[in-house]
Amino acid sequence: MKTLRLHSFYLAIIGDIVRSRDIPDRKAFQQQFHRVMDQVNRRFQSDILSPFTVTLGDEFQALLTRADSLFTIQQFLRKHLAPQQLVFGVGIGEIETDINRETSIGMDGPCFRLAREQVEAAKTKPPRMRFAVQGVDSEVCNTLMRHIERLEDRRTPRQREIIQVYQEVRHQQKAAARMGISQAAVSQALESAGYFLLEESRMALTKFIGQFLRPIAAM
Repeated sequence: MKTLRLHSFYLAIIGDIVRSRDIPDRKAFQQQFHRVMDQVNRRFQSDILSPFTVTLGDEFQALLTRADSLFTIQQFLRKHLAPQQLVFGVGIGEIETDINRETSIGMDGPCFRLAREQVEAAKTKPPRMRFAVQGVDSEVCNTLMRHIERLEDRRTPRQREIIQVYQEVRHQQKAAARMGISQAAVSQALESAGYFLLEESRMALTKFIGQFLRPIAAM
């Protein structure tokens, strides 16, 4: 069964680094920051319509073709810019300007304005990634994200370590062998951390958002 496309919207994402002025070595961090932007653009090239671009200060933005890789991109950025904390605003809506495939600076429309509103809100209240869909009450997305982040924040360092290895190999037995523990220990850690429940929750969010996006073939 084909998914009903309710609109032909675009997905804009704006991110910001929390308390970036407190970073001790600003020059070194800026170099790292720009390297990570280049890396994410190369790695997720097929999902990016207009590339991740550094804009004001330590903000960055992009336009994506689909929602499938949204959370993978978020996790990639969080991992490679750690220990700095990030907030994100995601806006789904129309574009009123031409799409610039070289840089995401200069484009405008409801999708970017909604993303801007949401990233500003994320600076003052949870969740750290917030969503808005043009003309649609999408607060349920932010409620679900609050639950996702609350469960993630409760994970122990050991659970985070096991999850990281499991995500790299995508097999419990292989993760256990790499870490020198039993498969049962890996399974228990994943279950206790709510790993699969949260993955299902992200998939539900992705599906909800995806129904509003413009099919790539129609562009």
